[in-house]
Amino acid sequence: MEIKFPEKTKELFRSKKRYIILYGGRGSSKSWTVAAFLILQAIQSKIRILCVREVQMSIDDSVHRLLRETISRLGLDKFFMIQQKSIKCLNGSEFIFKGLWNNSNNVKSTEGIDLCWVEEAQDTSSQSLEDLTPTIRKNGSQIIFTYNPKSEEDAIDKEFTVPARDGLRNDCELIEINYWDNPHFPDVLREEMEYDKKHHPDKYLHKWCGKYRIYGDEIIGAFQTIPQFTSPYLVAFIDGSFSDSTVSDRTAVSIVGFVPQGSKESKYWPIEFTGMSWQKSITNPEVIDDLLRFLDKYKPIESCLESQLGDSTVTFIDRFKEREKILGVSVKNHWSWFHQTKNKHERIMLEVAGNKDRLFMVESTPSEYKNRVISYKKKDKHEDEIDSLAGGIKLWQTSQALKKYIYLMSKKRR
Repeated sequence: MEIKFPEKTKELFRSKKRYIILYGGRGSSKSWTVAAFLILQAIQSKIRILCVREVQMSIDDSVHRLLRETISRLGLDKFFMIQQKSIKCLNGSEFIFKGLWNNSNNVKSTEGIDLCWVEEAQDTSSQSLEDLTPTIRKNGSQIIFTYNPKSEEDAIDKEFTVPARDGLRNDCELIEINYWDNPHFPDVLREEMEYDKKHHPDKYLHKWCGKYRIYGDEIIGAFQTIPQFTSPYLVAFIDGSFSDSTVSDRTAVSIVGFVPQGSKESKYWPIEFTGMSWQKSITNPEVIDDLLRFLDKYKPIESCLESQLGDSTVTFIDRFKEREKILGVSVKNHWSWFHQTKNKHERIMLEVAGNKDRLFMVESTPSEYKNRVISYKKKDKHEDEIDSLAGGIKLWQTSQALKKYIYLMSKKRR
């Protein structure tokens, strides 16, 4: 019998760590994968498996049905005895189902557990985790959490996921998995996902990408920081204003770089950034000089100007190039322009809020730019700094000039 699991879940079978945490959005097959994994473990040797969730008023609230259906789907019915409140394997393995809320004594009395599965872990309280973890104390025992993140204030995130991601816990195996990692993602869900992605970016990020839920009046909040860029290839995205008025848009530029990792997919790589902004028009000579010096400091491979007017933008870029020579700076880049089509909030939600857990701000970032980026919320009228950051993230992923430059540099190193 061959069962195909998502590639990302291979550590579920190999890891010896005490806690295994699978988190992400809908349609990622987290629950199905863990159900199949536990069933296979139960067949291979005699073990006791405790399946819990925060609230279980009846067996219908548990994963009993999911396990039962998975056993049938895998064609393993002959190995199991399905009972009303438990599932037993012919070799003596047993699945037990319990709720955690207001049930601490019952949970604590459960002995000899080899594997524990906490489903919908985002709803688990700190008290429930405190009661559960010492109960699972058999040598070599493991606790598996599956959930779709809601808030970084949830107990599972505060006590396990975030500390593990920050390197403060070494006893956790983190497996982030989303719909694009699931080779069996059904078409009926894909249609719903595509609709949310197009019309409800906030919902798409939380529901399908496993990002924290962001409400309309919430600010983006502080980012992780780094002393300086480690990314070898940077791009710049410029969101220009054409007015010096204090009630109008601002001129902003963001420098962005991805940090290549083991995965070939850039969507998994850490993202580093910095930026600068002015309450002046991009045509202002002082702004032009400051901007060029800022670009000269970081030497982006491509600098892109957000604009709706192609011909006039080309003329304006020529003015930048002329000023470069006068200032004696060597920005060393490819100049381009681009007209963004999505509305600003959608861009910001998809590119910035959606990637916040892997975004790192350079510590020397000017405070005015930094404060405006971290304080952004949906109802803001002027969001030029964070919109330029969204543009920079998208530019890095789509820039043909950058791809060509990276290719040429790789050939030189051979």
